[in-house]
Amino acid sequence: MVLSEEQKSRAKKQVEFYFSDSNLPRDKFLKEKIAENAEGFVDLELLCTFSRMADALGLRKVKEGKTKQVNPEILAQVLEVLRTSDSVEVSADGKQVRRAKPIESPEEVAKKVDARSLYASPFPFDTTLDAATAFFNTVAPVNCVRLRRHIVSKDFRGSVFVEFATEEQAAEVLSKSLVYEGAPLHLERKADFVAKKQKDREAKAAAREAAGVAANGTGEDADAMSEGEDEPQTAPAPAEPEEKLEFEEGCLMGFEFGDASHDLSYTDIKAAFPQFGFVEFQKGGSSGIVRFKTKDALESSLKLADDNGKVSVSGVLAAVRKLEGEKEVAFYKRAAASRRAAAERAAERTGGRGGGSGRGQKRGRGGGGRSGGGRGKRGRQ
Repeated sequence: MVLSEEQKSRAKKQVEFYFSDSNLPRDKFLKEKIAENAEGFVDLELLCTFSRMADALGLRKVKEGKTKQVNPEILAQVLEVLRTSDSVEVSADGKQVRRAKPIESPEEVAKKVDARSLYASPFPFDTTLDAATAFFNTVAPVNCVRLRRHIVSKDFRGSVFVEFATEEQAAEVLSKSLVYEGAPLHLERKADFVAKKQKDREAKAAAREAAGVAANGTGEDADAMSEGEDEPQTAPAPAEPEEKLEFEEGCLMGFEFGDASHDLSYTDIKAAFPQFGFVEFQKGGSSGIVRFKTKDALESSLKLADDNGKVSVSGVLAAVRKLEGEKEVAFYKRAAASRRAAAERAAERTGGRGGGSGRGQKRGRGGGGRSGGGRGKRGRQ
């Protein structure tokens, strides 16, 4: 098999990314592999089985982390292009690669990475990492894009952290007005965004402690659920146990606001859809989900939409649509996880007495309390 020039270029960039400041400090699996070698080398064949690397090389049938499966001709071509890299170097026997320069302390690296990184939203929930990266690369050179995800469900939150090549380039992009698929993007420095979210969480935690109640009455912190990011895809993800979900299909509606400046709350959503059973929405958010009590109630609410598929919520238009398939299952998985977390916290508070029969397990189907999850067509955080 002869690799195209595009495949060789992608492979080179991907290996350079694996060993870069953007990835290596947070990549536990790769750091472990580096530590196993006295000189810091990692087998090239192993790198070629990592998911994005295998995809770049067209090796979709290769099992991640399993060596002795990569065609020697492909390895030779990847090796050839890596010899031209300034950031990684090849071992004398041509079988391994390593970072060319020692990495700085994790704290110093993180500080520099954050200085050249921005937060951006909203993006459609079906946005891919490649699509987001390609978009920002048209504006300025990009080192890395990370999709922000729910901690529990791992669903994309509709927002990203994007790291540019330099701090100056990040500042220049911040001054621009960017639009993605017709929606103006909100941009701010990653450090500012993270600090603001941390301050909000601390304030909410203090308020809950003072009131002596758990977050949202469920034990889940709505903001904490939105702070997950794409983790380095260099090691096989642990298999999650199968979970049997019981729910009535066809009762979910996703909604998305076109105006990112509103200050609508959970109460406004309830008022707009009187036949609701549960609402997943965070105040000021750009999107969310309504679970109706019946399929007929959902259909009745969808009929409230105008010719453009939008419903007025306290004067702010929201695009609405029925949620089905994977998005529907993901919602109920989040709800189930939220109920389990609530039950576990209740058990902890009571020393294990009655934790299995509290409200956390007795909630109706899909009712995991109000989380921060907005999962309409586009998310805005």
